Amino acid sequence: MVGFIAGISFSFRFQTILILGGIGLVLIFQKEFIKAFQFGLGVILSIALFQGVVDYLVWGKPFAEFLEYTNYNLHHSAEYPNGPWYNYTLLIIGLFILPLSIYLFYGNIYRFRKYLLLSLPAAIFFIFHS
Repeated sequence: MVGFIAGISFSFRFQTILILGGIGLVLIFQKEFIKAFQFGLGVILSIALFQGVVDYLVWGKPFAEFLEYTNYNLHHSAEYPNGPWYNYTLLIIGLFILPLSIYLFYGNIYRFRKYLLLSLPAAIFFIFHS
């Protein structure tokens, strides 16, 4: 059930697949294979239902919106300003009020293993955007 609900996020922002995949990886690393399978099945069913079926009914082919989004980004990526790799890090630190942003950044690194189910998916998402 959790995977099904989490899979809905993919319909709103496609990059959340990185977070969903990170959760699956953590469950596999922790040898929670049944939970990983249940989570993955829920995510796949949710994506198929809310993205595949709806796009098929609206556009005549499944996952049309995702495919067009991916195609546009692949062909127009050079049209957007690109800064250094640490630009996203500066943006996130700047969005939070200092010194809170420093504490959050430090706390996430310091307690990474303890809160792996939260930390690893967030780190994958963060690295992708950097």
